[in-house]
Amino acid sequence: MRIHTLLLVIFATATGFSQNKVLIISGGGSPAGNHYSQYLQTKTLFDHVAGQSPGKVDVYFGAGNRSGESPVLADVHRQLNASDGVREVMLPGFIDGNQSASKQNVLNYFDGNAARELGANDTFFLFVSDHGMPNQTADGTSHLEDNCIDLWGFNADLTTGQMQNANFENRCLSKNELKLQLEQKINAKQTVFAMSQCYSGGFHQMSVVEKAGYPSANPKVCGFTAITEDTTASGCTPDVDGPGYQGYERYFTQQLTGLDVVSGKKLRNAKKSIQEAHRAATLEDFTKDIPLATSDYYLLQWAQRIENSRNPRTNVITAQQAKEIYTRDSLVGENYQTDVAYRSKSAFFSRMQDEVIKAHPTLQASLTGSLDGLRAAELLAKNQENRDQQSIGQIAQTAQQYTNAIISGWNQFVLSGKSQLDPAEIELETRLFGAYDRQYGPGAGDQVSLYIMSIKSVVEPALSENISRYKAGRFNYALNWALAQPNLQQAAVRLKEMNARIEQLVAIAVASQKKHGLVRRMLLYRKALGSWNALVQMNDQEALNDLRGLLDCELASM
Repeated sequence: MRIHTLLLVIFATATGFSQNKVLIISGGGSPAGNHYSQYLQTKTLFDHVAGQSPGKVDVYFGAGNRSGESPVLADVHRQLNASDGVREVMLPGFIDGNQSASKQNVLNYFDGNAARELGANDTFFLFVSDHGMPNQTADGTSHLEDNCIDLWGFNADLTTGQMQNANFENRCLSKNELKLQLEQKINAKQTVFAMSQCYSGGFHQMSVVEKAGYPSANPKVCGFTAITEDTTASGCTPDVDGPGYQGYERYFTQQLTGLDVVSGKKLRNAKKSIQEAHRAATLEDFTKDIPLATSDYYLLQWAQRIENSRNPRTNVITAQQAKEIYTRDSLVGENYQTDVAYRSKSAFFSRMQDEVIKAHPTLQASLTGSLDGLRAAELLAKNQENRDQQSIGQIAQTAQQYTNAIISGWNQFVLSGKSQLDPAEIELETRLFGAYDRQYGPGAGDQVSLYIMSIKSVVEPALSENISRYKAGRFNYALNWALAQPNLQQAAVRLKEMNARIEQLVAIAVASQKKHGLVRRMLLYRKALGSWNALVQMNDQEALNDLRGLLDCELASM
């Protein structure tokens, strides 16, 4: 799972009104979690928008490093493949005019002149990418009713080296808090968002709520998300050169800007609207992500109501008849209506279905058959994904126990003064990695080293380089040493075998996870179309007007 910070982009584009504003925020949470992919996406998007709308953009990323100024902190975590292993480095995320993406700074923005300058004819575009998380109650229990965007919450003193992480409340910008800011502080014609963080689907609830027992939508707020409200998303990574950097968040940024976020090279012409970028990214994305528009989310709330056979708001048809229509008319690509918007959405879903069938021919019968058949296929895919994850978890638990024993033994060996490490490496093992492992448990030193590097990269870069180098080789040093120790040799051999097996299982699990995501994606798309057709047959004009408002909102152009 990814516990996610944020790339929050509140973004107003050229729709013919001069007061549109752009706000880009990428919180990252802390240096260890503020990954290089987040920085590249934020900077790529900022540079693109600033080029189109100079003077209209405010950017809040990480610790607030500004181009041309001394670094505040090395706030970006990157991994590089090197000859001595996977090297982890900490970099300052420089962006023109940048400010720290703390929660207080974000809230101050909504109170400031930039937000107030928006007029009743302007559009406020809101994009969120990267880390998100469920909210928490006072006792630490997680819940999905008011999901969070994880903002920057790390303080460090470069002089003393003191570090402190913010508490949960000061890092979480929740759906309800953001909705309140939009309602009270943004005087615009409409807000259009695009979010790719984990659990981002919950933010459709800024527009879609239940009123008097029926779904209702605010047509002034709409947007697009990478995933549903109950699931983690793909793509956020410190290693942008590896195969793991996939997902809606990358593809959306690239479609919107036309640029490869890693190389900066032009891939294509930038898309003219948020909806175009969303649809193109969806068709490109074959990860576990389930991209949804607010109109989809709204229709899915109606689908849930229809499936539960609750009485329609009108007297045209019965609940049972509505359910039959919903079930029968859920096929994609079928022209059940002459409505242009319906045909457009159905055609888009049909293209996605065709691409899924190309990738997984055995799914064709399920995807194109009955809704019940597709539900059964989704359940099978989900169960397979769960089995694969459980297989990894069972081996990984034992592997971690072996790792802990070997690392602990290695630390004691270094402390004994018998190792062949150079003095600098001995110092790092005894006073950094080993010290924190002994105090807080195995692995603590590895995590704390990133925080220390975020400071030392600025004030003492040579030391940060030494930490990075030793960190890359530490596990292999310990493992090779353990292979020669009678009391640890068997554990070391088993650990090597387990790690190889885990690598194989991860590849299998990722494949099953992607397959489940694609099947669930198509199931939700079909439910959305089925509920639309049922609403037409119900002649529920209030619901159809809400839907029309959302569809019009989603067409906002760049």
